[in-house]
Amino acid sequence: MRCAHLRYVRRSSPTLDCMETVATLLVYGTLGVFALVSLGTIVMAFTLRRRFPDLWVQLGEPTEWLGLVRTSRDRHVFEFLQHRDYRRTADIPFIRLCEALRAGWYLFFPLFILAVVFLAIVVLPKA
Repeated sequence: MRCAHLRYVRRSSPTLDCMETVATLLVYGTLGVFALVSLGTIVMAFTLRRRFPDLWVQLGEPTEWLGLVRTSRDRHVFEFLQHRDYRRTADIPFIRLCEALRAGWYLFFPLFILAVVFLAIVVLPKA
């Protein structure tokens, strides 16, 4: 016995509600990844300053991420991750943290682009 109200309706393209859901999930996912990676970068900066002061001075003593005063020296923290200079520390937990942060930043940028594209798809047709 078949139930008429439970039959599958095939649609040729995703509905706008589906696209809005995907865009919302992408935005929240992107914000979540950004928050985790930003907090991890703060932890990495504090750990670097406390455990490895010579490396901290080499980086130009950058201000903490999200600090009140930011300078161009902040980019040195990202270059530290980019060039994998953290491997010189030989501190396994710190290296793991830096590897995770590096992967997190590489995950954040494509997610951000996808979120912007989906938001444009959802928002522009309504305008």
